[in-house]
Amino acid sequence: MRNLIQDLIHQIEPEFKLINSNKQISSFLSSAKQIVELKQEETIHFIATIFIIYLIFGWNIHLIGNFIGFLVSFYVVLLAIDLSLTNNDAKWFIYWIVYVLFGFFDYLCDSLHLNLRFFCFAKFIFLIWLVIPHIIYDSILVYYKTIHQFILNYFQPNPKFYNAKAGQCIIDDANLYDQYSNPLDREYDLGRDGAFVGYRILIGQFYKSGDMKAPIEALEIKGFSVKNVKHEIDFISELRSNHYQIAWVISSSSIDSKSFISTLIDFHSNGGAVFLFADNVPYVSHASEFLYKKFGIVLAGDYQGNKTLAFNEDGYFQAGRFGQHEIFTGIKHLFEGVTICHPVYSMSTNRRSITTLATATDGNPCIIAFDPPIGSTEGRLCLDCGFTKLFINWNSAGTARFIVNASCWLARATK
Repeated sequence: MRNLIQDLIHQIEPEFKLINSNKQISSFLSSAKQIVELKQEETIHFIATIFIIYLIFGWNIHLIGNFIGFLVSFYVVLLAIDLSLTNNDAKWFIYWIVYVLFGFFDYLCDSLHLNLRFFCFAKFIFLIWLVIPHIIYDSILVYYKTIHQFILNYFQPNPKFYNAKAGQCIIDDANLYDQYSNPLDREYDLGRDGAFVGYRILIGQFYKSGDMKAPIEALEIKGFSVKNVKHEIDFISELRSNHYQIAWVISSSSIDSKSFISTLIDFHSNGGAVFLFADNVPYVSHASEFLYKKFGIVLAGDYQGNKTLAFNEDGYFQAGRFGQHEIFTGIKHLFEGVTICHPVYSMSTNRRSITTLATATDGNPCIIAFDPPIGSTEGRLCLDCGFTKLFINWNSAGTARFIVNASCWLARATK
C-alpha cells in the first residue's frame, strides 16, 4: 500500500508542477511523502513490539518461535536449491528441508509417541533412509513430489497470455474434435490469440528445403513477430541485435560459421529462449553442437518413425507416449515425425538438468526441455527431434498446436 501511494504521488507531482508552481502544492506533496514513510515505520515498530512481547509472555511461544525460524530457513534453502540444484550441497539442502519439515510435524503430533509403539523406530528408519549416500536422491524425490510442487502451484501462468485450459492435455468438453481426438478450437491452445504482441521470434532455417509459411502464420495469430533467415551470418547479426526473445534453430548437416554456437550460447545464457529442431543424422549439426557445448548432449540416430504418440500423464519415458506438460495443452495424440534422431547423454548428471517430455515409438526421447531454476539468467529450451513435421506433416496429429504451444511456453510470459 505504501509503495502504491508513493507511486501515485510521484506520478501526479509533475502534473501539479506544470499546472501551478505554488509552494503550497510542493509543501503538501512533501508532507504526504513524509506521512506515508512515517506511518510505515511506525507500523513496523508497533508490530515488532507486539511480537516481542508475545514471544516473552504469549501462549505456545515455543511452537511459534520454531515455526518462524523454520519459515525463514525454509525460504533461504529454497533459493539455494533453485540456484544450485546440480551442486552436491543442494542435495543436502533438500535432505535438511525434508528432515526439518518432518521434525516440525513430529512436534505437532507429539501424542503419537504415546499411542504408537513403533513411531520413534519408524522415524529413525525414515531419517536414516534419507541420509544414506547412494539413495539420497530419494529425499530429492520426496522434496519435488511434495514441497516444491506445492510451492509452484502458487506461480501459475498469467491468464492474460494463456487460455483457461492451459496445462490440460485431455479436453472433454470441446464442441469439435479432429480425426486424432484433439479439440479443434484455438481456445484449447496454450497461448491466447494475439496475446504475445511484442514478443519476437528469429528463425534460423538452415535446412533450406522446407516451406515455413504455415508455422509463421500460426505464430503470428498468437501475436508473435517472426523473422526467418536462412544464412548463419544473418542469424548471428539478428541475434546480436537483442531484438528477439526466442530463437528457432532448424539444423542442417554442417555449421559454417565458427561464431554461431558461441553466439547462440550467449543468447541463451542471457535469458533468450531456444527452440532446437533436428532430424535424422546428418541433419542435427546446429542443435547437436549447441547441446554438446551447453549440456554435454549429442544427437544421433536415423529412426523411421512416422507414427503417432499418445498422451499418458506419467508416460514421459514410455515408448510411443508423452507426459503432462504445458506444451501439450489440448493434445491427446501427437505425430512423432518421419525421420527421427535422439539425444545421447555423456553423463548421468546431464539427465537431471534436461527433462524428457516425449518418447518416440523406438523407445528413445524425441522431445526434451530445459526450464532454468529460479534465479538463473538462462532462458528456456526445447528440442524436437523430427523437424520434417514443420514442412510436410503440419496438419498431422497435434503438430501445429504443439509447435505453437512450445513457442508460447518458451516465451515465459509472466509479466
